[in-house]
Amino acid sequence: MLPTSTDPALFDRTCAIGADLAGAGAGVLVLGCADMGPARARLQAAIGIPVIDLVLAAVALAQGFLAAEQATS
Repeated sequence: MLPTSTDPALFDRTCAIGADLAGAGAGVLVLGCADMGPARARLQAAIGIPVIDLVLAAVALAQGFLAAEQATS
């Protein structure tokens, strides 16, 4: 069985990797797994840099496209 965002070991490992990346100069962490979205805010607080959830980013992009389409109709 694959670990999920509710698995404390996965969260801890992701925090450790995120902290290493932040320490190496990364200014943002982009989550590549939709399952990690619910942990985004906790992860961001733990590592101290912005964390982007690609699912939320895609929704915001789609909303922007729809708003732009409606504005030009």
